[in-house]
Amino acid sequence: MRAVTVRRVPACRFALAAAAAAALAAVPLVAGAQSVAASGSAAASISPASSLPYAFNEAVVSSRTGLSGRLTVYGLGSDGERYELYRAELGYADAATVTFYAWPSLEAIVTEGLDGDGLPFEARARLERSGFGPSPGAETEPDLSTLEFPMRGRMPGALESDRRPWPLALLALWAALFSLAPLAVLGGRGRLGTARRSGRYATRRGPAVAETVAAVSATIAIAVLAFALGHARPDLRSAPDDSGATLLGVRSPLEPLPLSSFDGYARLRFQRPPLVIAGDNGRPALAPAPFQAAWALPGRPRE
Repeated sequence: MRAVTVRRVPACRFALAAAAAAALAAVPLVAGAQSVAASGSAAASISPASSLPYAFNEAVVSSRTGLSGRLTVYGLGSDGERYELYRAELGYADAATVTFYAWPSLEAIVTEGLDGDGLPFEARARLERSGFGPSPGAETEPDLSTLEFPMRGRMPGALESDRRPWPLALLALWAALFSLAPLAVLGGRGRLGTARRSGRYATRRGPAVAETVAAVSATIAIAVLAFALGHARPDLRSAPDDSGATLLGVRSPLEPLPLSSFDGYARLRFQRPPLVIAGDNGRPALAPAPFQAAWALPGRPRE
């Protein structure tokens, strides 16, 4: 009996050691499987449907498990710069069609977002360089790449014609009224000479000055607000040039500018790549941004 017991103890110890080694060997395998699943990048793709230079193009972003959350598309230029070209907030979608602006030195587009399971992904696609070659009839059109943008203060008058005079008129009216307001306040309290002889002028001068400062501050605030509201609406103005191209003034300070505003132009060269967002009803639009100019060629974008 004792011999059997002695033999069983080493056997049990060997079994426990073998189980522990198996458990330790399984830990790296489980951790590795989790890290691969967390990336989620292999399940997404972006496929450009077109690659026209100086134009708005479309691409389809898809994922095996769908899309959710914020979707962003960046452009990688030959100069090494990275430009944000598209942004949208998605609830959930199997796929999304994005609109991005392309220019001749744009080499690739990259999309980042979350798939249907909430895992981050990144996908990229290089643009077909053949799509950026000369188009039929291009020899009769001006070369947009050679046209220069005028300085901000030297823009054609047609691009500045939306400066409405009513905010300035309102400012002048309020300034005139509140310039007379202190005299009216003092006159209502009595004649200046009587107040000065009675010694009450010094005590009343403080409130009058405070009222004047408050009135002037209110005037400035209202005038600035009125002037801002006069420029808040998105707008697109044009100024034809002798070269055959048209210089556009693009304004979208507070609201998006629908891309349908550019339907009458075949090619567009912006000063800087614009950001496109999903505007009203999901229709693409330029995101609110400061004023910028763009050279344009009339017509319809060529396929």
